[in-house]
Amino acid sequence: MSPQKKKVKKATKAKKVKPAQKKRPVKAKKKSATKKRPVKKAKPKKAKAPAVLAVVTHYYDRIGVAILKIKAPLRVGEFVIFRRGTQEFTQPVSSLQIEHKAVSLAKKGALVGLKVKEPVRVGAIVVPA
Repeated sequence: MSPQKKKVKKATKAKKVKPAQKKRPVKAKKKSATKKRPVKKAKPKKAKAPAVLAVVTHYYDRIGVAILKIKAPLRVGEFVIFRRGTQEFTQPVSSLQIEHKAVSLAKKGALVGLKVKEPVRVGAIVVPA
């Protein structure tokens, strides 16, 4: 066979072609000169509730002493408000006692006794005035 015939034979051989896979259509991207960012609306500020200093865990009515579970430091001389439902009154912290010993500062987690001027109910919260 001549070299030309070999070329012809090679050209006539059929190649196995795999079936074409389906292509997903490509979405055209919109081009703009400047990108607009969404405007964020300002959220209205909520009124902050006053920080709770303590919670009344017990009240001794004969001696007028409330036992407080301290949530934030409390000092002698500060003014505090006792709140429970519709009951509310303000008074200064005149004395604090831990285990029948006078202290000037009560730290978080302490149980302290506080002389109060009005009867107070268990569960009342103590907030700064």
